[in-house]
Amino acid sequence: MRRKFNMIMLDTTSNCNLRCPFCTNNWKEISGNVNMTKETFSKGLELLPLSNNGGFFFSCGFEPTINPNFIDLLEMIPLEYKDKVFFTTNLTNKLSLETIERLSKININNINISIESFNKETYEFFRKNGKLEVFEENLKNITDIFSKYPNSPKIRFITMVF
Repeated sequence: MRRKFNMIMLDTTSNCNLRCPFCTNNWKEISGNVNMTKETFSKGLELLPLSNNGGFFFSCGFEPTINPNFIDLLEMIPLEYKDKVFFTTNLTNKLSLETIERLSKININNINISIESFNKETYEFFRKNGKLEVFEENLKNITDIFSKYPNSPKIRFITMVF
């Protein structure tokens, strides 16, 4: 029997669109961005059988939506591994309705959406470079579209407590 790993982290980009004051990344040491290619991601998919359910992080340390191919990469995940995969997003990049429709049909267990406040001033303090209006529009569109597809990924909200 092959060993299973609790976590396998595979960030598909190396940067973020925000500079949140609580972020664990040291942005003085991180510059530029490298986006994972489809070829590299296909190699990463070979690790899926080795991860426990809920233990394959498609992206967690950086913002996956800044990779222009993020939805294409997600669509490469085989159905039999759906329960293993999730990603985290700050939801501050404007997502097209087509992208959200495609997201509703991807083979992953859940999407973590990070949010600290629905108060504009508080939100934009904690989400440096983020706009609450963009977040709210994305969230509304996700809610509307995902409600039409019963097999859409689950949505989980995560927050930092201050």
